[in-house]
Amino acid sequence: MKIYYVNSFPNPAGNYEVHQEGCQCIPNFLSRKFLNHLPSLKKAIVKAKKTYSMAIACEKCGFKIY
Repeated sequence: MKIYYVNSFPNPAGNYEVHQEGCQCIPNFLSRKFLNHLPSLKKAIVKAKKTYSMAIACEKCGFKIY
């Protein structure tokens, strides 16, 4: 299982990006919400959408782990 976070603030397009721990684009700890240890990025996005309906995978780390 990996650790996932979601941005607390939307990007310019209005989306909230979900990141895997270690992503180069992960925001600082004040600008992200811990999602938990989860088995996949898909599960992390589902969990993030409960708070942020516009949650998506980070383009930098999402393609490597999706």
